[in-house]
Amino acid sequence: MKRCIMLIGLLFGITVYSKAQIQFEYENKDNRSYTFKMRLGDKRTAYTFEATTIKKVIIETTEPVLYLASKCPEVPVTNGLRIKIEDGCLSVEKNKP
Repeated sequence: MKRCIMLIGLLFGITVYSKAQIQFEYENKDNRSYTFKMRLGDKRTAYTFEATTIKKVIIETTEPVLYLASKCPEVPVTNGLRIKIEDGCLSVEKNKP
């Protein structure tokens, strides 16, 4: 019986862990779109931020932090942050309530 309960708990934990996500909002104050490099653990990809818009982004990942790189220093992004894009640079504007 203990093994059955442990197996169910393990399967539930794997399911929850594999469906993690990072959700953030960005505001691009520039009148042009930017494609910035994105790093999720060992994976590298890119994401395009649309011009003059505020948008919510959801990234499916098992990592707790993703990193966005622009021409300015790399910015760590965690769940619930708001990112500002101005003059081609990324910055953390504030935590969302």
